[in-house]
Amino acid sequence: MLLLTILMGAFIRLLYMLLPESRLSPDEATYGLSALHILKGEWPIFYYAQPYTGTFSAYLSAILIYFFGPNPLCLKIVPYIFSVGFIYLNYRLAKSVFKEEGIGWLAAVFTALAPAFLENWSSRAGTGYTEALFFGNLLLILAIRLIYEGLSPKKPKKLYFLFGFLAGLGFWIQPAIIYYLLPAAVFLFLWRPSIVFSKDFLYTMAGALIGGAPVIYYNLSHDWLTQRTLMHKPGGIKISFINFFLEGLPRIIGTRPSYAKMDSIPLLAFGVYLIYLLAFVAMIKDRFWHLFHLFTGRFFAGGRL
Repeated sequence: MLLLTILMGAFIRLLYMLLPESRLSPDEATYGLSALHILKGEWPIFYYAQPYTGTFSAYLSAILIYFFGPNPLCLKIVPYIFSVGFIYLNYRLAKSVFKEEGIGWLAAVFTALAPAFLENWSSRAGTGYTEALFFGNLLLILAIRLIYEGLSPKKPKKLYFLFGFLAGLGFWIQPAIIYYLLPAAVFLFLWRPSIVFSKDFLYTMAGALIGGAPVIYYNLSHDWLTQRTLMHKPGGIKISFINFFLEGLPRIIGTRPSYAKMDSIPLLAFGVYLIYLLAFVAMIKDRFWHLFHLFTGRFFAGGRL
């Protein structure tokens, strides 16, 4: 069942990738230029004219172009593969959280049959968004493993290093991975406050330095331009937060087409929003006090070393 679900999601994403509307955009053309310049011996860290969104996937596309020649498929296939992997990781994440195979499969089904916005962007090269979803899910899965699973004494050290490495790599690829990194890091801290005084924290930082080496190198030589740009973009963090609910969330849920300003069917959209809101309230009500006592109890107890 899981394999069929993943194949179904892969087929739907393939259709979107081959649609005439999915022809190369200016962003993807820039991505392609980076891949071509890599083959000429250049080592770009970010795409041109911006100090963020790393060229990790462009290096992968450069390998494909080397063997198969320049063509749009060599660009689009990289995010496409990550998007198919995202279906499987959503299955693993849901199964890790709820400990039920059926819920994991349902998560895979909903991801495979995602709203058109996500399906369309599943093969859009040069943004790093699909890669951020993939590596972000890996961060959440690792956090859950470190907290809930009984691991041998040596294994957590490797996993903490891997957590840091993926965090650093993900931030280089797409800073939006912070939406995954923050809850995962806070979850680890609330579960084990003493982690910041342990060797595991050093393993995590070592992994982050290695994974994020390209962006760290760039910012050391460019007066921390990435951070200054992200913090001072038009509107800043406040406007980005507001726009997430007013513009981004409707597209993620599927009630509004890409780049549209209004929902397709306002009355139906209102019903969808209401269902999501009630589900969220029910979840918070069901788990709030359990999580509150769990985390505050561990915090005041000091966690484990």
